[in-house]
Amino acid sequence: MACDGRPMTHDDKPAFVQAIRQLEAVPAWGTVSDATFEVYFKALHDIPIDAIRRAVVHILLTRTITGTFPVPAEIRAASLVLASAGEKTAAEAWIEVSKLRDGPPGKRPIFSADRVKTACEYIGGISDLRRADISAESTIRAQFVRAYEALTARDAMRALLGERAQIEWESKE
Repeated sequence: MACDGRPMTHDDKPAFVQAIRQLEAVPAWGTVSDATFEVYFKALHDIPIDAIRRAVVHILLTRTITGTFPVPAEIRAASLVLASAGEKTAAEAWIEVSKLRDGPPGKRPIFSADRVKTACEYIGGISDLRRADISAESTIRAQFVRAYEALTARDAMRALLGERAQIEWESKE
């Protein structure tokens, strides 16, 4: 099976189909035929299966479009976000924060990355999450995802443009 950044091979096709079938769990998106799986595999074969799996989780947690099944370009875009330096997607970061929220109350949370910690602080931190009403979780998650994605965009700009990007971002704040 493909891993460590290697493209998928024919041996990865069953795992690919299994990953994409998870998207069929959302009734509003519909289902796809076997022929469509073939087209999707051909369109996405150059992406590692691990990135496809992570992209599917990301789409399941963040996609708001209804009525259509995610197209290969959408899956590719989510995969490429994950591929950049092995960073977590906002959905994966939210899962981490959720686990920390559910951890022992007196223990100081240890975040996997500063970006996860900063996005968590934007929504009030772990202690506020523990006190939040469960009915507000989808709103809190959406706020976290927006914060995390903004931080990711900022960091990407800094990596591409260096000091000039930092000046531009700080002038917008």
